[in-house]
Amino acid sequence: MRSASRRSGRIICDVAIVGVARAIRQVLVPVTRLRHGSRAGLVALVVMLVLVLSSWPLLPPQAYAVSSPDLSIGKHHFGGFYVNSPLAAYNFYVPNGASGGPTTGPITLTDTLPTGITYNSILSSSDWGCSTVGQMLTCTSPGQIFPGNSTSLSIKVDVSAAAVGQRSNTATVSTQGDTNAANNTSSPDVVVVTATPGPPDLLILKSHSGEFRVGSANARYSFAVRNQNGGPTTGTITLTDTLPLGITFTAIYTQSGGWSCAAAGQLLTCTNPGPLATGGSSQLRIDVNLAAAAVGQRTNTATISTAGDTDPANNTSPVDTVTVTATVSPPDLTVIKNHAGLFVVGSADAEYIFRYLLNPAGRRVTRSCEDAH
Repeated sequence: MRSASRRSGRIICDVAIVGVARAIRQVLVPVTRLRHGSRAGLVALVVMLVLVLSSWPLLPPQAYAVSSPDLSIGKHHFGGFYVNSPLAAYNFYVPNGASGGPTTGPITLTDTLPTGITYNSILSSSDWGCSTVGQMLTCTSPGQIFPGNSTSLSIKVDVSAAAVGQRSNTATVSTQGDTNAANNTSSPDVVVVTATPGPPDLLILKSHSGEFRVGSANARYSFAVRNQNGGPTTGTITLTDTLPLGITFTAIYTQSGGWSCAAAGQLLTCTNPGPLATGGSSQLRIDVNLAAAAVGQRTNTATISTAGDTDPANNTSPVDTVTVTATVSPPDLTVIKNHAGLFVVGSADAEYIFRYLLNPAGRRVTRSCEDAH
């Protein structure tokens, strides 16, 4: 790129060398004898520029350093690990360090699975493909991982009698240009494989929905029950909840099947005959009535139990907190005014347009508006 301007009897030529942004130099060409519009002078100038540029030393191309990717890997097991378990699985998590560069080639994950544990299928993945030779699992992903981003992979495995006992192993990840091998191998994942299913391990969560005000027709509590690990439940599943003061059970609203509920005062008891498989879940939603005594902030929890569940740490839900109001919230009315038509003396189509926006609950309110014009 060249540009020229006349300054104090000189022409300043800026010459930009292609590919080297910093190599911009100024060529000062004396043209004190050039007159404006002189064809001969312009020809002489062009000749001088050609001679200068043809003899200009070429600069070497600038080399730009690109940071290398820095992958690491984590591995953990989930589901019940017992002989012939239908839900035994491994998860792999592969992040790329925030200070490195993006991956530029395929990503390869390898894992020598423990004795008696064999690859079955991919459970969840965006772009991974896996295959095995004996116990060696090899998975590849063509996807590019930018710094600070990650990819993950979950696989289902089969568990045979040869796997019974404590099993430990690691996984390794690699990609083109990753020179930091220190974090390319996961910490050991340790799992105890049993010959028969272990005891069930139930977890419960509770939440509320709808409008919690006195007399509301859509106030509800929801319960979610999941069998985290071990084997399926073998007995009745029991859910109990001491409802807050002024809140009483009225009926089951929806459920995933098998639940029945009854209340004695504030104590709600719901049962499900099961079984609930390992990794399986069940949902229950109930309608509740709100009396005046419920007004204010109300908190409570729900508890789940079944035969054989020896882990009480997750058998009580986190605290659910709700604020009960005495009356309908006041409406929040907004008015928007626009004009339309032709506003000139004698116009027959001049008009004002009003729009009324109700509060989020959409309750009917008395609407009126005055406009002086």
